[in-house]
Amino acid sequence: MASYSPKRMRFHDESSVSHNRASAITCAESPLTTDMAIMVQTKQIMEGVNIQIQAVKNIDQPMTTLKSYIVDVISKMDQIDKDNRRKATIGIFGQSGHGKSSLINAILGEEDLLPPGSLGACTAVVTQVEANLDDSNYTAEIELYSKEEWDKMLQVLFRVLSDDSEDRDDEMFESAKEKITAVYGEDADKKKFEELKKDEKFAEIINFLSDSEKIISKRERSDFVNEVACFIQYSVASPGGWYWPLVKSVKIKIPNCDELLKHIVLLDLPGIGDCNKTREDLWKSKLRECSSVWIVSDISRAITDKDPWGILKHCIQDLGPGGECKNISFICTKTDDINPGAYMRSSRLTKDEIGNKDQTAVCILHRNKTTKESVKKKFESLNPGTKKLMEKFSTEVFTVSSKSFFKQNSNLEPTETGNVLPKKMKSVVALQLL
Repeated sequence: MASYSPKRMRFHDESSVSHNRASAITCAESPLTTDMAIMVQTKQIMEGVNIQIQAVKNIDQPMTTLKSYIVDVISKMDQIDKDNRRKATIGIFGQSGHGKSSLINAILGEEDLLPPGSLGACTAVVTQVEANLDDSNYTAEIELYSKEEWDKMLQVLFRVLSDDSEDRDDEMFESAKEKITAVYGEDADKKKFEELKKDEKFAEIINFLSDSEKIISKRERSDFVNEVACFIQYSVASPGGWYWPLVKSVKIKIPNCDELLKHIVLLDLPGIGDCNKTREDLWKSKLRECSSVWIVSDISRAITDKDPWGILKHCIQDLGPGGECKNISFICTKTDDINPGAYMRSSRLTKDEIGNKDQTAVCILHRNKTTKESVKKKFESLNPGTKKLMEKFSTEVFTVSSKSFFKQNSNLEPTETGNVLPKKMKSVVALQLL
């Protein structure tokens, strides 16, 4: 069974670009991280005292009473700590296929736990990841729409499909088609709504939605991943039997991640554009819970793609002047997905500039550096209203490779990579606990 590993993640050229309040949250030792260390040390002392007292035997009645009193006080203090503990929520936003799930897998040290970008247009399930503090199983708590909610959504989807006007919204049309065929199978979108209601699969789904929540709990990660896949993944190549359109949200609990996730919740959120208003409202409510926001984009499209910048603007506007969030990080993924020859031509890198160094490594580091500079310039070129709203946030840029984390060999030496984001997560916790 896999557990969180201290193995370094490949954060190529790990220095970050700060905007506005530089270094508001740092990875270095600070009063914040010191306070957190004191809290951990105090808890360890209490646990040690409890063990020693429990080991005391053959004592008289007054001492027995005192022993029971101390054990009871420690137990109540521990329960108060559990009840009052506020977990820091890190919202991770990005379009499907940009490496968001792979980034979470690498941070957890759990390869293939969350599936990569689905082979579809709008798979958009809010997935929350936290530590399993109850047992050693991988557990998923899946919240489903009610039968009534799904019936209303289905009617809306069929109305979208019935639109044959010249100015119809093609993206909405494809999204509706994808959701219906995902659940009911190939050609289900070609049926009328009343016709589909007579289908055997329709009755099966109604029965499936009798329960508002599904629980999956498995000892082995591979068994868990196989069973939970149909609720958070989809492939247009194999329609039918995919339940993600029926899902409001998924909470995944990971064993053996106490050190990393004890005070942190990772929230895997879809990008904007899903045609489901209920899920969009959930997106906004979850956003307001975030202590920190990470916007994930494929490095090759970080500047030109509208989606990550649209997400950034939506986040800033929806967070508003209040709320928990103090930090927004722009994370460029897939840094080692590069064709050195093509990159050298497009960036006009010469062989003399590379010299005897590894060609791929030089190209990776060069692209990381120039992308960070471009992202910083784009921050500065945002409209005055958005820039004004951004003043309350500390914004940083990272370049990462989740794939390199799990590879035995990498083009870059360990000294050229770092473990920035997990350290940053601990700093977020320290802020949240104050």
